[in-house]
Amino acid sequence: MSFDSDEMKALYGLRNSLMHDRSILYRGRFEAGKWKGPFHHFILGSKSVNIVELPVVLWDGNLATLTPAHRTKINQHAFTELAISAVRTAKQLLNDGDLGFSLTEGEIELYYRYLFHGPAPLRQKLLGIFHDAVSESPRELRRLHYLREWSHEQDEQIFPGS
Repeated sequence: MSFDSDEMKALYGLRNSLMHDRSILYRGRFEAGKWKGPFHHFILGSKSVNIVELPVVLWDGNLATLTPAHRTKINQHAFTELAISAVRTAKQLLNDGDLGFSLTEGEIELYYRYLFHGPAPLRQKLLGIFHDAVSESPRELRRLHYLREWSHEQDEQIFPGS
């Protein structure tokens, strides 16, 4: 998959929709009263051999016209394997001094700063990669979330009162 492919742009959209909106809907930037695209309504769990399966029918970003035919399908297993491979590569680059930026606390900083907020199964796999750097048990890590200001209770509420 090349960096400028439509599939890579879809993964970038998935990342943005999850990280910024906590959503599976991506419509790009909103500028001058209009969504700029690319437009994706993601569904996880595809059995496709590819990580990303683009929809047969492209979506125009209009919610009123959104149908199942417009869904961008993500092979969750292949995507997880890609993420794990990227983490292993990042760890190796860090250990070789070739990561491209400095982490003064090494592996432990890489783990906590960039990786810890994944879903539980992925987090357990990543924890296995960093077993030497991370000494707390998963139970202790959950208890320490609040003290380290990583808990969801300290996130800004999007819908107060919900």
